[in-house]
Amino acid sequence: MLYAVLNINTLGEDEFKKYYSLMPEERKAECDRFSSVKDKKLCVGAYMLLCQITGNDKITFCYSKTGKPYIKDNPFYFSLSHSGNYAAAAVSDFPVGIDIETVGEIKDSVIKRVCSNEERAYINKTSRDSFYKIWTYKEAYLKMTGDGIGAGLKTIDYTKRDENVISVTEHGYAMCVITESKI
Repeated sequence: MLYAVLNINTLGEDEFKKYYSLMPEERKAECDRFSSVKDKKLCVGAYMLLCQITGNDKITFCYSKTGKPYIKDNPFYFSLSHSGNYAAAAVSDFPVGIDIETVGEIKDSVIKRVCSNEERAYINKTSRDSFYKIWTYKEAYLKMTGDGIGAGLKTIDYTKRDENVISVTEHGYAMCVITESKI
């Protein structure tokens, strides 16, 4: 498995234009729907990371019945995410999910809505920032399975995890990468 993170503040105008021009039309249309330059950079940055990891500058996306993107006739799986100033991408020979979130203040009502009793106890035992480990784990897991967030974040219990997980919290962001195989 390979993954990469990009602070979009380091994404130069020439790089942005290059990877925007390489994106498939449906990805460009998605990017163009964003009104802010920052959101456009996040979209292009995630695509750029995927191109760099795979060594392929011309990627065309297909979509499963549940909406999970894949690349036709390719032997690998991928996942993309972005939040705040960061874009992230992961590629694996096995199903993979990645989520990245900007760490900030979190309301008790959100913790209660998203977390099980065991997860809330874990947060109380550790720190409120632990919420982001749980949140990114749940989103990455649902991306890996292709179920998406609509499947319900409470259906996934961080305290009972047994997948292969990389969890990082640094520089104001939290990230989780999950794959079904050994990392």
